[in-house]
Amino acid sequence: MVDRKAQLHMVYRSDMPQLSRALSAAMEENKPHPSPKQDALGLLEGGVHPAARRGLVTSCHSTCMQRLMENCLSLTPSDRPTAQGICSQMLICPGHLLQTNFFITTLVSRATYSPDANMIVAAQEDSANLLLVPQGSWQVQHREIPYQGEKICCFTCVGKELFFASSESNLVFSLHLPSLTSGHISHEPLPGAPLCLFPHFHPDGIRIVVGMSGGRIAVFAPPRNGGHQLESKPFITQVINHPDAHKTAICCGLYHRKTLWCGCGRHLIGLDTKEYLMKHYKPVIREQTSMVAMAAASGHLWLGFEDLSEVVVCDLSNAHSLDVIDCRTILGSSTSAQAIVSDVVSSPEAVWVGTRGGHLIAFDQLTSEVLLVHRRHASISAIAWVREGQLVSFGQGPITDGSGEETDSTGMFTVWTSYLSCRYQTS
Repeated sequence: MVDRKAQLHMVYRSDMPQLSRALSAAMEENKPHPSPKQDALGLLEGGVHPAARRGLVTSCHSTCMQRLMENCLSLTPSDRPTAQGICSQMLICPGHLLQTNFFITTLVSRATYSPDANMIVAAQEDSANLLLVPQGSWQVQHREIPYQGEKICCFTCVGKELFFASSESNLVFSLHLPSLTSGHISHEPLPGAPLCLFPHFHPDGIRIVVGMSGGRIAVFAPPRNGGHQLESKPFITQVINHPDAHKTAICCGLYHRKTLWCGCGRHLIGLDTKEYLMKHYKPVIREQTSMVAMAAASGHLWLGFEDLSEVVVCDLSNAHSLDVIDCRTILGSSTSAQAIVSDVVSSPEAVWVGTRGGHLIAFDQLTSEVLLVHRRHASISAIAWVREGQLVSFGQGPITDGSGEETDSTGMFTVWTSYLSCRYQTS
């Protein structure tokens, strides 16, 4: 296991205690001045900074600043935040997040965002119905796909086009957004059950990759003479072969920096994008399970697994495991079921993890530090990051404030809006 803190935290941590004192002075509207550590810690007693009591800042901001100053004052330099970590904590302080709940009749299992159509597309697994949610108005449209007898297994958006694979026919279809008019249909059924679908950006055009049972992938590429991806016969390759079908199911994947990453059982597989040959094959967790969620951020892959509370962070350059984060430790859950990871997505400012217990957890992309934990759902099933600093979580809900108990089993999605992250730009 690589020591990520030793590898990544080459930032001047000796300056962090001084930053804590400067922050304290700024909140008190005083000039920073040298002071012993005990004086700085004394400002934080009682859980609220004096500046909050004087009305200079909100109590929520005070809590965030208190945590930040305490971390900066740690006696162990490696436990102090980096400059990157400080930026992330200040950007997604809970006080900067506006939460709006919307109730729906469908319990969504998958969701994605189409920037070109400016809407979220969501669906229940093995259903013929889609939910179209325009950004801004958030007025849900319930629509049925125009292909009789087909059911949506997995889907993705490319431009103003929705691609989905059917669990009934093993065919791949396309629809135009937002009208949902019929597009193209693949010529032949896939040789295995489709489990995931994602875009692959290639110099000759955007390709569509389908992960299947039996350790296979299908790649739909645009014809050389021009045309649609589904008009051509897909390239199909056997990524992995094993007698145990559970260990060869490719349930998630993404394209990043000339590599196709596929989750197959407990293994992370990296394929080149010329001939789709294997260049990485690493077991990333001990348990026999299936990888079900994957997100790329700041040179790392964040992986979630079926029925497990652990999130594994891997190096994108060599697939080595860098960190294992157990959500039970973060949440202090008495039962592991509450902490089971349901989805993982990345945004410019953080990596977001949803749990079956309805928790939304934000992590620093570089250090894996916990930035915030919120709970508005009884359970979270899918997360979609939207541009302009907005995140949408789908699941069961709501929960009653304070008690944390479910009120009913109504479907719900929550729009999380950050006032500061929309101004944040990654380098």
